[in-house]
Amino acid sequence: MSADFRGAGSAAESRRWYLEVSGHRAGPFAWGVLVELAQAGALGPDDRVWRMGLAGWSRAGELADLVPLIREPALCRRHFASPALGVSVAGADGRPVRPVLLAASIAWIALTVSFYVERFELWPNVLDGVLAARLNTAGPLLLLLAGVAILPGLWRDTRPDALGRNRPVRGGIRALAALCALVPLVTVISTAINARPFFLIALGADPMGQAQIQVLPGGREVEIRGPMEAGLAARLHRVLEAQPAVRFIHLNSPGGWVTEGERLARVIHAARLGTYSATGCYSACVLAFAAGSPRVLNPEARLGLHSTSGRDADPIFITLGNELYQKVLLRYGVSPELAAWSTSTPSSGLWMPDPKELLAGHLVDRVSADGFSPSGESLAAFASQASQFEARYAFLAELRRVDPQRFEQLDRAVRLGFRRSAPAAELNGYVGADAGEIERDRLTAVADSSVLRFAVALRSAARTFHASDPAQCAAILGPRAAASPARSAAALAAISPALAGLLDAPTLPRAVTAGDRSALQQVSETVSQSPPSAQPDAPDDDPKVHCDRLLLLYDAAVAQSPGAGAAVVRGLLGR
Repeated sequence: MSADFRGAGSAAESRRWYLEVSGHRAGPFAWGVLVELAQAGALGPDDRVWRMGLAGWSRAGELADLVPLIREPALCRRHFASPALGVSVAGADGRPVRPVLLAASIAWIALTVSFYVERFELWPNVLDGVLAARLNTAGPLLLLLAGVAILPGLWRDTRPDALGRNRPVRGGIRALAALCALVPLVTVISTAINARPFFLIALGADPMGQAQIQVLPGGREVEIRGPMEAGLAARLHRVLEAQPAVRFIHLNSPGGWVTEGERLARVIHAARLGTYSATGCYSACVLAFAAGSPRVLNPEARLGLHSTSGRDADPIFITLGNELYQKVLLRYGVSPELAAWSTSTPSSGLWMPDPKELLAGHLVDRVSADGFSPSGESLAAFASQASQFEARYAFLAELRRVDPQRFEQLDRAVRLGFRRSAPAAELNGYVGADAGEIERDRLTAVADSSVLRFAVALRSAARTFHASDPAQCAAILGPRAAASPARSAAALAAISPALAGLLDAPTLPRAVTAGDRSALQQVSETVSQSPPSAQPDAPDDDPKVHCDRLLLLYDAAVAQSPGAGAAVVRGLLGR
C-alpha cells in the first residue's frame, strides 16, 4: 500500500498514530512517541504505520519527517526478542536490563522470601531468644536497606516500552519487587511501634531482667528463680547438658516473655523433666510448668494466670500472644476449659486458681512438698510484713520457742502469702490451721489439769462471742472438722493466750484409757444431737444453738472429775 505523505510534518502532530512492529499492533500514539521510538532504534523503516485519513498501512520509511531519525535495521532488531516470545529485554529508552542489577534483584527477592518463610516456620524453634530477637529486628531492616539500593534501578530498567509488548512480565517483576519491599517496611514499623523491647533484647539489655539458675544439693534438681528473660531457655539447655542427672526443675518466677516460656517448655519436655514450684509460678512461667511430667505444686505455692501484655502494644499482638499461651497449655494436656480461662483475667490482675481447680484442669498432677530440696529463693523482703502479722497472735511467740521448725513453716507460708498478695482470710487460715494442730497434738501430751485450764480459757473467750457472733463461739469450742466454721482473726486473737498456755504446759506420756473412750463416745453422741432451743421455731443450723450446746458441754466437763472432764475436752478438740 502507499499513501501521500506530503504535508505529513504539518499534520503529524495533530493526529494519532498506530504502529505494527514485528507483527504486533499498538496505539494510538502521539507523533512524539513515534519520534522517540525512531530515535531509540525501536522503530525500523519496514515497520508499518497508519493514521486516520490514510488509505492503509504504510512503511515508516515513507514518512519524510521520520526517515532521518530511523536507525539502521540491524541496530533496531537487536533491541527486540523473538516475535514468538513477544517480550522485549530493552527498557523504555531502548537499553536492556543490566545483568548485574537483574542478578542482584533476583537474589534480593529470593532472600526476602526465604527470610520470612524461616521466620514463621523455623525460627520459632530457635532456643536462643536473644538470637531470635536479633534476627527479627536486624533482618527486616537490612532487607529494607538493600531494597532501597536496588529498587530505583530495577524500576527504571523494567519500565514497559511504548508498544506494551513486555508489559505483563515487567509488571510482574515490579509487583513482586514492590511486595518484597513493602513487607520488610511494615515489619520494621510494626516492631518499632509494638515491640520496642526487642531492640533492647537485641542489644543485650533485656528490660525484663535476668533469672538465676541454680543446681540444688544432690545434683538432681535445678531451680529457676526470677523473671524469665530472653535467652533463658538456651541457658537452661546448657546447664542440663552439663548436669545430666537433673530430673526436676523448680520454677519460682513472676513470669516474663511468653515466647521464652514456650521455649522453656520445649526444653523441659524434650529432657523429660518434672516441674515443681515451691513459692509460686506466674504468667509465662506457667507454660514451662505445664511441660513437666510430673507437675508438682507445693501446698503453699500458687500458679498465677492472666492475659499477655505489652506496653503500648497493638491489640492484635495481645491476641496472638493469648492464642500462643492457650495453644501451649493444650499441647501439654491441660483441659480446654482451663486453657480458655487462662488468659481471661486482664494483664493488670492475676487469677490464682485453687489447687483443686488446677488438679481438675490437669495443670497440676499432685500437691506435695515432700521429696524436694528446699527452694533457694529468699523471702527476706517480706519479713517485716510477716512479723507485724504474726505479732497479733501471742501464741506464735511461744510456738517459736517450743517448736521452731513448725514456726518456720508457718512463717514461710505467711511470707509466701504476702509475696502473692494473698487475702487476709487466707493468712488467718494458716494461723488457724496451726492452732488446730497444736490443740490436737498437745491435748494428748499434757496432764489433765492443763487440759482443764485450757478448757476454762476457751470457754471464757467463747462467751464474749455468745451474743455478737455465735458462729465464732462455736468455732472456738467446736470439733475441728471440715464442716466447722473457720476461726476469724478476732477469735484466734481471743484464744491466743490459751494456746500459749497449752504450749507452755509440760508434757507427760499417757496412754488412752477406757474412760477416754467412754468420754469420746459421750461427746460423739452429744454433738450429733440437736438440743431443744429456747425458741421453738429456731432453725436446726442456728449458730446460737450450737454455741449454747457447746457452752453447756464445757460447763459439764469442768464440773466433772478432772479425768472425765479432760477426756471430754480432748474428745471435742482432739479428734
